[in-house]
Amino acid sequence: GDRSIGEGGGPTITRELPPLLEVGDIITHLFSGNAGRVLDADGKVLPEIMEAQERGVFFDTAHGRQNFSFDVAKAALDQGVRPRSISTDLTIPGRLNTVHSLAEMLSRFMALGFGLADVIRMATSEPAKALDMDGEIGSLAVGRAADVSVLEEHTGDWLFRDTDGGMLRGDKALTPVLAVKAGEVFTSKPVMIFGIVLSALAPTISYLYVYLRGMAHPEWWGEGNWATAQEWFWSFIRTAQGQDELSWGLQAGAPFFGNGFPQLIWQELSIPLLLLGLVGIGLLHGRLRLLLYGTLALYLILCWVDRFGNWFQVVLPAYPLVLIGLLPLAMAWQKRLAQVWPVACNRRFPTMDRWPLAIGVLAAVPVLLLLLAAGWRFTASWPAADSRNRPGDMALSRPALLLAQPLPTGIGLFGEKADVLGLDYLISVWGIRPDLAVVSSPQAGQYIADGRGVASTWQATPLLLRELPGDLHVALQGITPDWVLLTPKGAGGELPTPQTMLGQSVGDGIVLVGYRIDAIAVGPRHHRQKLAWSVGGPQMATRSNYPCDLCPTLDVTLFWQVEEETTSEDWAISVRPFSAGAPIIQDGAPIQQDSPGPVYGLRPFSTIAPGQLVLDSYRLPSAQSADSLLVIVYRRTDSGFENLAELHLPRE
Repeated sequence: GDRSIGEGGGPTITRELPPLLEVGDIITHLFSGNAGRVLDADGKVLPEIMEAQERGVFFDTAHGRQNFSFDVAKAALDQGVRPRSISTDLTIPGRLNTVHSLAEMLSRFMALGFGLADVIRMATSEPAKALDMDGEIGSLAVGRAADVSVLEEHTGDWLFRDTDGGMLRGDKALTPVLAVKAGEVFTSKPVMIFGIVLSALAPTISYLYVYLRGMAHPEWWGEGNWATAQEWFWSFIRTAQGQDELSWGLQAGAPFFGNGFPQLIWQELSIPLLLLGLVGIGLLHGRLRLLLYGTLALYLILCWVDRFGNWFQVVLPAYPLVLIGLLPLAMAWQKRLAQVWPVACNRRFPTMDRWPLAIGVLAAVPVLLLLLAAGWRFTASWPAADSRNRPGDMALSRPALLLAQPLPTGIGLFGEKADVLGLDYLISVWGIRPDLAVVSSPQAGQYIADGRGVASTWQATPLLLRELPGDLHVALQGITPDWVLLTPKGAGGELPTPQTMLGQSVGDGIVLVGYRIDAIAVGPRHHRQKLAWSVGGPQMATRSNYPCDLCPTLDVTLFWQVEEETTSEDWAISVRPFSAGAPIIQDGAPIQQDSPGPVYGLRPFSTIAPGQLVLDSYRLPSAQSADSLLVIVYRRTDSGFENLAELHLPRE
């Protein structure tokens, strides 16, 4: 067809070119339905086509993905056009649409009325003649190439579709059973197909394990909202992290090797097994050898690209491919034994009296070496893989501390990812505080609107405040040094009460109603945190880990109010432990906790309504020896600091 013109156009190459063709020339896409086809506007075959056929021009069908119409084929065949060969013009896009195999093309022509012998001839001897190779291929004869296809004819009801959307029913279909190429037999037996598919899917068994375990333990899913295990698993295997990792190694200036690549490969397999496997693959049949070497080369390239990501997981399926090379080496060893001791080794089921012990041991050497290597790898990997009894694994220590603090019943919990994963695990699996629930920011908004309240870790509270609905007015209470309680403004609730009532005015309309001091112990992974000033507001400064297993600390809660004359200043607060009238020193500096205002600066004094009680909590590490606290209310000035008040609070 000539697709350079539209329907109804003038003369096309379909009319101008055929008169120039002679015997040996080929016209293909014979039954195309596109413009410039072999039919004119009235459905009649162009006379130039019939004349070319009479002169011996060779007609080929070449289905392709856009060039086969059943209507054109029927009309042309009815008017005497006779194609001489059947071909597919097979492409990857074509296989995704209407053309899938030569056997299917033969079945289509049988549906158009051709006999079995006709379609076989049009796919074998006729194409050989067109290529002037009929003395070499295209028929079964002595001296011809041993290329044979064995097909099976089926009777049934099949529906074929052309490239224009037309349909044609047929009652015969051909399927391939066996092929011989250059004398080598290839079969499509179900067992072989199953073995190939099973081998290809073997690396995915690990993902099946992940899915089954994840389905049984939703608390392991991590951060995200998934209605079913299937949704979670699909999100897991198509994670964007893996896509990002592939770009890290391609960035300008990235080292050529790194992150254990490639030395981890021979560390995992051992250098002898790696070399033996690669040499053994070279002893395999040509195609299989090429397949394995090519696959390993692709793995190597992909792992190099991903060398700064999780390449050590990507490479795992390549290890069994390397070990396949040990099989031909073992076979070669057995063959060598058979040559040395033919009588003893050629027996299929030898007994000990026929097979000397020495020969039996030698024959088992490859298996024994492989078992020895597997045992060595197991003993080398087990200490790192065994997760039992590891005192250093303290991932749940902070979540446990968070849940151990006095929290109101029935509230939601919001925090950073590492915190909420541990909290959810302790609540849902260990059953600690089952009345609490980890919530997302939309769920937190609903909890607050319903009056239940939400406790947020202070680090995550600014994010939660940004994500809550704008019309939701909340009150903030620093109920512990880790938790900020968010409730609807004006609502009551379970709140800690002062141990010591004070009612002391500190100036500028600010009143310290009371305070409480609680001695607790925290684990080694619970970092000391203090607030540092910056232009943009308070930031968290993390210092070293606690050096002890259970470190004594003081949790201090201050209870603030503002009088009718509301302060217009946002004063900062500093809390410092004292012992015998002197500050407690640690690492050469006084222990202190500073905040830009109540509740980590989230409730400045200027925002507190008159008469409203605001809880403000602090944690003082290694301060259990304190007998009093110094609370300073101050602000920063151009020349330094200005103190509003210095309050000495005895520890009772």
